[in-house]
Amino acid sequence: MPDRDLLREGHWRDSGTWVAKARRQGALSWSQLGRRVLGPLPEEWVGPLGRWLADYCDHAWAAWGRPDPFTVVVMSGDDGWLARAVLDAGPVCTPALRYVMVDPDGDAAGPPAAVAGRVPLESPAFLYPAAAAGAGGAGGGAAGHGAAGGGGGDSPPGWDDDDELEPGELRPARGVGPLVTYLSELPGLGDGPGALVAVGLISRLEFDLYESDGRDWAEIRLADRRRSAEEGAPVEGGAGDGPLEEIVVPLAPGAGAVLPDPSPPGRYRHPIGAVAWLRRTLPWSEAAPLAVVDALGDGRDGGVDLEALGHVRRPDPPGPRPVPGTDLSVVTWRLG
Repeated sequence: MPDRDLLREGHWRDSGTWVAKARRQGALSWSQLGRRVLGPLPEEWVGPLGRWLADYCDHAWAAWGRPDPFTVVVMSGDDGWLARAVLDAGPVCTPALRYVMVDPDGDAAGPPAAVAGRVPLESPAFLYPAAAAGAGGAGGGAAGHGAAGGGGGDSPPGWDDDDELEPGELRPARGVGPLVTYLSELPGLGDGPGALVAVGLISRLEFDLYESDGRDWAEIRLADRRRSAEEGAPVEGGAGDGPLEEIVVPLAPGAGAVLPDPSPPGRYRHPIGAVAWLRRTLPWSEAAPLAVVDALGDGRDGGVDLEALGHVRRPDPPGPRPVPGTDLSVVTWRLG
């Protein structure tokens, strides 16, 4: 069944450039369209996902030996309600919790007013004092210990008394959570214990679209209708009946190596963007477990092909496991 509504699924970051690009370059692969913008979750999923995420924070915290502070970075398009649901669920790790909201489509200058009105936010400089000292102020993409300012007392697990401090850095305070902040870039955890969760992100990244007749694959590309008409090519429906039309082209050399068995017939989305993101992110998560919460499947059902991600590194456990009360599933990559 053709994915006739794909161009209308959510907001695409670079949709204004598509037609001009197709007129200059010819038919575009779907991955050339860029990625879709992250947005808030459906309202009915927020409560169940918040409860699941609070429980996940507690399990990850316990696996680390209940350190204080403990940083959980959540990449999503959260408008504040998911973070609010997590805090309202009352995770046991709350006194140690540093909850970092990361929206890659957000404004580096700071969170929207709506987010700040739904969850109490601290300055990134408070959670990342070392980076703030180096940068001369608060800002997105901070790196360092992921710690709140404070002093005195025994050092918490994950930090030793003889750890060297950066100029202006303070040892992390204990028992002052939850502390929540907002960034537009993935921060560094430094030596601190933590976890990374990506909610709804990888299904919004670039993909290529293929179609099988049951024997062989062909690629689905998008051509400019007006250019096709000018060149005398037949103009048919598809692609939401907008300015772009779907065309079928032979596979590029080597493309078949990443595709599954062509039977049964149908369409398949190869998650090229998700694979690239996982390759970039797994080295970061060597210091923290990674959980991907998304629409996962085999690429033929519209979900992100988990087998393609497994070629980068196998999830542990293999998963996916459902997130109760939602249509989402979760897979995890553990330390190392």
